[in-house]
Amino acid sequence: MYTKESFLSKPYTWGKLVNVHEIGNYLIVEYTTDDGENHFHPYVNGKDTHHSFMSLDKALIHSVSCNAGHGRASEYINNMLSFKP
Repeated sequence: MYTKESFLSKPYTWGKLVNVHEIGNYLIVEYTTDDGENHFHPYVNGKDTHHSFMSLDKALIHSVSCNAGHGRASEYINNMLSFKP
């Protein structure tokens, strides 16, 4: 089970850790890759969602969708809000 403290205590697997955003039972790890781009990787109820996104908004939408049991709902919401994939 992932916690904010577990990310802050060791190097992050996918890049350089920038911040860990904690919103209720959602953790979103913000990290920078070797090419300098920021990515956001959400965890819901301490579990990995196995997806990274280019914006905090998309990561949060995916988190809420996963928590509600609707895996593809985030795609539809992003389309409705005109976020590019």
